[in-house]
Amino acid sequence: MLLATDLGILNNERYSPTENSVVEVKRMLAGLILKTDYGRPMTDDAVRLDRWLWAARFFKTRALAAAAVAGGKVQVNGSRAKPAKQLHVGDSLRVRVGPYDWMLTVRAVTERRGSARDAQLLYDEAAEGRANRERLAEAHKIAPAPTYQGKGRPTKKERRELQRLEEGED
Repeated sequence: MLLATDLGILNNERYSPTENSVVEVKRMLAGLILKTDYGRPMTDDAVRLDRWLWAARFFKTRALAAAAVAGGKVQVNGSRAKPAKQLHVGDSLRVRVGPYDWMLTVRAVTERRGSARDAQLLYDEAAEGRANRERLAEAHKIAPAPTYQGKGRPTKKERRELQRLEEGED
C-alpha cells in the first residue's frame, strides 16, 4: 500500500495536512499504477508469501516464516520463492514444517492472522499430501522413544575403574 510519504508529498515542509489535501492525496493514489509481479498487477488479491504463511498459522511469527522461505522450505508453483513473493488465489504451495510436507492450493489471501478455524479456510490440502503426512505422523507415534545409551560423562565409580585400568597399563 502506498502512503503519502512514499510519494514525497509529506517531505515538503510547507505541507500541512487538511481535510481537502487528504482527499487530493487519495485521488492521486487512485490514479497510480502499482508495481507488477511477473505481469500481474499488485492488487488486494495478492499478499506476501511470508505474511500469508503466518496468517495461515504454519509459523508462529513472520520472521520464522521468512526464514523458512529463504531456507528453501517453501515452494510456490513448483519453484523456490523469496519471502516477498506475491501470492495469489490458485497458487500451489509445498510447505515443509519439521518432518511434514504440506501440499496446498491457496483459496484466499489475507494479511491478518485469525483463529485456527479461519486459517484452515485459506487453503485446500491435497489428498495425497494429507495421506502422506498422516502416515508419517502414525509412524512417529509407533517408533520407540530415544533412550539413554550410557554415553556421556562417567560416574565416579566408572572413572575410578578407568583410572585403575590406565594405571595397570603403564
